[in-house]
Amino acid sequence: MIFNSQEKIFCWARANPVLATALIVVFARLPFILEPSLSLDDYKYLTTLPPKDLLISQGRFGWLVVERLAYFFGLSGPYWYVHATIFGLVSLAAVGVFTARVAFKLEHGNGSLSIVIVAVMFALHPYHAEIITFREAFPFYALAMLLVSVGINILVAKTGFESLLLGTMFLLVALSINQLALNLVAVVFLTRALISTLSGDRIWDEGAARLALSSACAALTIITCIFVASQVYGVELESRAQILDYSRVSQRLSEVVSVASDLIQFKLLYPIPILSALLALLCLVGVVRLLSRAKTWSARAVMIVLILVLPFASIGVVAAGTVFWAPPRTMVGFVFVTAFLLAFSVHGLHGRLRAFSSCISVLIALAFIGIGDTVALDQSRINQRDQATAIAIAARVDKLSLQKIAFVGTWRHELGLRTRVGDISLSAFAISWARGPAMLEYTGRIWEIVEPNNVNLLREACNGLPVWPHEDSVNARGDLALICL
Repeated sequence: MIFNSQEKIFCWARANPVLATALIVVFARLPFILEPSLSLDDYKYLTTLPPKDLLISQGRFGWLVVERLAYFFGLSGPYWYVHATIFGLVSLAAVGVFTARVAFKLEHGNGSLSIVIVAVMFALHPYHAEIITFREAFPFYALAMLLVSVGINILVAKTGFESLLLGTMFLLVALSINQLALNLVAVVFLTRALISTLSGDRIWDEGAARLALSSACAALTIITCIFVASQVYGVELESRAQILDYSRVSQRLSEVVSVASDLIQFKLLYPIPILSALLALLCLVGVVRLLSRAKTWSARAVMIVLILVLPFASIGVVAAGTVFWAPPRTMVGFVFVTAFLLAFSVHGLHGRLRAFSSCISVLIALAFIGIGDTVALDQSRINQRDQATAIAIAARVDKLSLQKIAFVGTWRHELGLRTRVGDISLSAFAISWARGPAMLEYTGRIWEIVEPNNVNLLREACNGLPVWPHEDSVNARGDLALICL
């Protein structure tokens, strides 16, 4: 009876991979849905939409259009965090299914249970837990990935000029929202090439040619549009939206190699030695199984080259910008590669080996869920700390009958947060531009946060004084409340 029920569940999951994956992912990420925590960016967007000039300077004019349309229908930034998070999670589940189909060359059907395994591992990867904390940005990230995955399927599964044009339009809109979508195209292309080599098919088939041509056209069009938009609106492009200068190529190569090494060791977010070892082990098993099933040594040689290229393709467009900006959320390509290898380590096994690999896969999935829960809880904890801090600062500044505030020194009050990496679980009081919006949010009052012209003079005024949260760390200096950190 139990085995019959299990088989029915597996058959249902094979027949409905998007729905099966979405149910798993939404349930696993409930803490993000139920907890109204805010990131640094979200503090600003509670009172205003992301400025037009900002999105144009980042090359995200598609994001600008979609966001303004959403606002017209009452969907405004972090205010719709519950539904936006659900939308994003379901989108990631669909992205995992759509891209896995293409990677396994099963785009004309639902395929095996491996599709669901890839999709679940992809959506629940801890790198995605990081982007969910950015309530305003997450749905647009998910939308871009969803659009690009649909475009990939159209380009690979269909023939004819109309489908080529339609697929390119999907890629174009996706890249106009978030250029990281191009990384997903690159790794799907390479993993599909791995499967083609494995089965003895030609790597450069019609689907690959259409995908390459469409991606190149979409990327060039977006680069042109970004340049034109910046000129028309008189906006200076952000450094990460500008192309790397040729003179710094060698430096960038060393930076890419360093990040690729961190990726292989799963170091970018919340490293757990045992989990990293299990991930590395199962990914290695996936690589070995891929290579062992190749029919010729020449095929194995091609596959080795493709596997070695994958970590660098995962970094992709991040390496092309003037500033090397490589936080976990930019590694969408590596997330898919990891999910693909984890699924392949289980795919096709029988007996005890399959049971062993399946158990490890379940443990890894549970670990992914646990890390996500920790990220969600830490975000809530830092919000609560910031609220208490804002109220305490307001009370002490009120005693001085002042309105202007200057923070002097470095914020150092984030102890006990296990996910304190980059701008994850980062206090609003650690970043100058986030202090004003945080004070407004938690006190309901507008404060003038001053960036002093002479920082050294204020530092001298804090010399010998106790630092926050000591009672004497807030002092009056003229019409300025000086907070020594």
